[in-house]
Amino acid sequence: DSTPPENPGAFTGILSGYDSILLTWDEGSDNVALDSYSIERREKPLAGSYGAWYFLKSVGSGFNYTDDTQALGNNVTYDYRIRAVDTSNNYADSYKYIDNPVTYYNI
Repeated sequence: DSTPPENPGAFTGILSGYDSILLTWDEGSDNVALDSYSIERREKPLAGSYGAWYFLKSVGSGFNYTDDTQALGNNVTYDYRIRAVDTSNNYADSYKYIDNPVTYYNI
């Protein structure tokens, strides 16, 4: 199989408690079978610019992931992108970006 999968149609994130962000997405599709979703993240301080993208997690089943890998920074915006991966290790041709980046404010 050399056909890449299709990404999810929707990808969203919301604050979940004081120290995590809940990411949810619709199921992608493939001509054979999907294996996982590869999630990347970048961060932007209030008075700065976005840093580089980095790999966060490969999610093998389900359509959600709670990002609690580090304490959330005050006034930091978190941006995410996702790609579907099929059982032949083909990645979707492009990334699906989160609908709205999530900003954490500690009031």
